[in-house]
Amino acid sequence: MKYFELYLMNQSLQKLSTVEKDIPIRTGLKIVKNIQSIQSLLAPVGKMRNEIIMKYSNGADEIKQTDANYSACSEKINELMNEDVKIQLEMIKLSELNDFSLPINMITALMPMIDSGGETNG
Repeated sequence: MKYFELYLMNQSLQKLSTVEKDIPIRTGLKIVKNIQSIQSLLAPVGKMRNEIIMKYSNGADEIKQTDANYSACSEKINELMNEDVKIQLEMIKLSELNDFSLPINMITALMPMIDSGGETNG
């Protein structure tokens, strides 16, 4: 798995955690554990990303597309986000999510933690 995939998964889990719907405690705990695991891996990456931006923006906390170093900065950030990372995720059975309707982009991001167990329809 790559850091950018973790970032997308984190975004989707954050959206999922704001849904006003009761879910079984076991499923909720799996989601919370995954959020915590992902965020613990993303925190240092966020710091490294900010350091890259500071380096290429001469100390500013952002870099604009019009800046001379934008391309080099973007390349370094892409390299960082494409690095492989190992993570142990709590698997969530597809049947545990039956009560949810999710957009395709969220389903795609969450697929590494969903155990379909052969279930694809329904």
